[in-house]
Amino acid sequence: MRDQEGVILLREAGGYGDVICLGAAALAIKLAHPHWRVIVYTPQPFVDTASHLVGVDEVWSLGFLEDVRRTRRGRCDPLDPTKYPYLKSILDRGYPVVDEYCPAFQYEATCVGELLFNRPQVFARTGGVEDVSRACPQWRVSEDEMRCAREWVTQRCDLGRPLIGYQPRCTCRARSLPVDLWVPLAERLSKSGNVVWFDCVVPPIEVPDGTTLCVGLPIPLVAGVVKQCKVVLTVDSLMVHLCASLGAPAVGVFGPTDGRNITRTYPSLTPLDGESTRCSLPCNYNSLKGWKKECRETGCDRMLSHSVESIANHVEKTSRVAT
Repeated sequence: MRDQEGVILLREAGGYGDVICLGAAALAIKLAHPHWRVIVYTPQPFVDTASHLVGVDEVWSLGFLEDVRRTRRGRCDPLDPTKYPYLKSILDRGYPVVDEYCPAFQYEATCVGELLFNRPQVFARTGGVEDVSRACPQWRVSEDEMRCAREWVTQRCDLGRPLIGYQPRCTCRARSLPVDLWVPLAERLSKSGNVVWFDCVVPPIEVPDGTTLCVGLPIPLVAGVVKQCKVVLTVDSLMVHLCASLGAPAVGVFGPTDGRNITRTYPSLTPLDGESTRCSLPCNYNSLKGWKKECRETGCDRMLSHSVESIANHVEKTSRVAT
C-alpha cells in the first residue's frame, strides 16, 4: 500500500497548446485530491512546458519525438505493454494511468452539433473530475524567469509605453491571419503601445517601427514577457492557452476552430470567430464538418472575414477593461 496516492497523465502526442491544456486536468485532480501526486509522461520537447503547470508534481520524458512517433501506440489502441514495451515501466509504477493521448480530438470529431466542452474540460473529465465548469490551466513563472524576461524587455522596448503582445500566425496557415493584415495590424496596435511580435522564426516581411520581434524565445521566458503585456492579440495557437494559464488579458482570432468553445473556461480571453458564406460552422479540423487538407495551403475562408479595424477595436476595448 502506498503512503501517498497518485495518478499518471499519459500524453504521447503534441503540441504545446494541448500540453498546457493538460494542466487543467492536473490542477482539477489536485484540487479534488490535494494529497495525490500528479505525474505526467510526455515526449521530451514538452517536458519543460509540463513542469511549469500548477498541479503537476513530476514530469517524465517518453523520449524524443522522432523515436516516440516510431514506437507509440495508435490513437485508439489500449494500454498494452506487450505490444508497446515503453508502457511497461509506466504501468509498473502502480498508479492509475489516465490515457490523455488525445481525448479532445475524439470528442470534437464525434460530437454532433455544438461542442459542450473545451479541451481543458475534456482532459479534466478524462481524469475523472466531475465539476469541470472552471477547468483552466495555470502556469508558474519562476523569479529567475521573470527577471530574465524583464531584462529582455528593458533592452528592447520603450519602457514608457505599455506592451502589446502580437502573434499573427502559427504553424498552420489555416489558423493564421492573412499575410496582408500582419503589418497593418501591427501599425495600428503600435499607436497604443510597444508591440511585441511573437514568432517561432523571423517573419518573411519587414516589421514596422514601434514593433519588437520576439523570435525563438523559450516558452518560459515568453510567459514572462506575456505577464508584462497589457493585452495580447493572438491567433489560435499555444499563445491562447498560455495567456489563459497566466490570466493575461488577450484577444484570440479564430477561423476553422470554435473560439467561443476554446475560451469557454478562459475568463481573460475574448474570442473573435470568423464568418464564411462557404462554411456555416467551425470545422475543428473534422472532415465530417467540412475540413479539407488543402485548407492548410489556401488558408481558411473564415479567417478572411476578419478586418484590421474590427480586430484592433476589440484589442483596444480589452486593453481599457484590463486597466
